[in-house]
Amino acid sequence: MKSFDTAYADFTNAIKINPKYEKAYVGRGQIFSVYGLYKKAELEYEKAKELDPTDIFIYNDLGYNYTQQGFHAAAIELYDKCIALAPKYDTAYINKAISLSGLGKHDEAIKTLDILISFQPKYGIAHYERAGYYKVLGNNEKALECYTMALKLNPEHAGMRVVLANFKYKMNDMKGAEEDYRLAIKYDSTYIPGYSSFANFKIKMGSAAEALTLYKLAEKHDPKNVEILMAYAELLVNQNKRDEACEIYIKAEKLGSGAAISKRITICGN
Repeated sequence: MKSFDTAYADFTNAIKINPKYEKAYVGRGQIFSVYGLYKKAELEYEKAKELDPTDIFIYNDLGYNYTQQGFHAAAIELYDKCIALAPKYDTAYINKAISLSGLGKHDEAIKTLDILISFQPKYGIAHYERAGYYKVLGNNEKALECYTMALKLNPEHAGMRVVLANFKYKMNDMKGAEEDYRLAIKYDSTYIPGYSSFANFKIKMGSAAEALTLYKLAEKHDPKNVEILMAYAELLVNQNKRDEACEIYIKAEKLGSGAAISKRITICGN
């Protein structure tokens, strides 16, 4: 909370010096929004909008504040105003698509991103988001096409790699899935979901030993990740490696995990 208080104080002091400094209101709005204080954020954005009704970032930020609350219709109106002021502002299209999808209008979300891609064809995130909407619509062929394009444009994006790998697994493309899991870890050895997703894949493929190696690597990169520790310990238990599992449960317990305490007592005793 210290960073919250410090930033808020800085913006507040800026407003005291210049009550018409709209960017300070935007800054306070962004802080409130990050901490889930959406109503307070809305008041700050509205004040900023009064001071500068032509600032596209205010409309986008206020719109996203509504999107986070599920007020998608109101959010879309603001994104449209933003786009009217700046027809090539990419973030507004991405956020508008999110809200359209939130209303169940997945086809319109795709069309919105089609407009964005028409003037930014190499914007990988747009292709990635399109893939998600096609996936919801059950059009797996188009989803795969979009995921593939997104990775072609951002080949070293580990998060996208893992999503594509998960998708290929569901499409029964095991070879393709494994290749993308490996690439995700290769491109970003610190991306923990890459290890956990690959480990889950290996478990389903009957390769528990390889999954244990992946969890061990994940723990090495993020030793305070309780979720990884718990999954690692559970797999050790399933492989009859009780003593090793107990060591991992103790590590998780020291990090404050109540579940680890329960598991340790059940499996390892007092």
